[in-house]
Amino acid sequence: AHVGGDSWTEILEAHGEIPVIGLTATPCKGNGKSLVGWEAIVEIASHAELLCGSFLVPCRVYAPYSVDMSGGKRSSVTGDWSQPFVESRLDKQELVGDVVKHWKKLGGDRPTACFASGVAHSIHLCQEFQRAGIPAAHLDAETPDEERQAAYNGIETGDIAVLCNFGVLVQGFDLPRLSCGIFAFATGSIVK
Repeated sequence: AHVGGDSWTEILEAHGEIPVIGLTATPCKGNGKSLVGWEAIVEIASHAELLCGSFLVPCRVYAPYSVDMSGGKRSSVTGDWSQPFVESRLDKQELVGDVVKHWKKLGGDRPTACFASGVAHSIHLCQEFQRAGIPAAHLDAETPDEERQAAYNGIETGDIAVLCNFGVLVQGFDLPRLSCGIFAFATGSIVK
């Protein structure tokens, strides 16, 4: 819901005479409140219809463990826990090792994107995959473009099995060869 941000609001207000159509897969904010300022919400397709039309990929979801998130404060704006809190709960050796163990059991050696809870967590996960003999790469906001492209190429050629990342493989990213995702983070947001 970028349109709720200050810069988007300024743009819309400066051009109030232009009709605006908003498109979203999540018609609410991270804190569960609905989007305001729209005349109507029109559902153009159901989840089942999008699957049948091959616009969404059918998934098998496994949740081998859960993490105690008690004591964490949530943002009233996003509904989510703070990133440092989440990383402190998830970047623990026993959990990182379990990620690798469960990937070996359930991932089927499929090209994988691993979404970590922070940069240090992503590096730690990448190192654990590598220690287990699984070719992995780490990406974050500081990763140079050449290294990113080399990692993407590695997935395409099969030289890299797992791309561990924090904040890189996000909206608009498309690497069709990826067929497995590891969500090694916790969220309190209903839209993530």
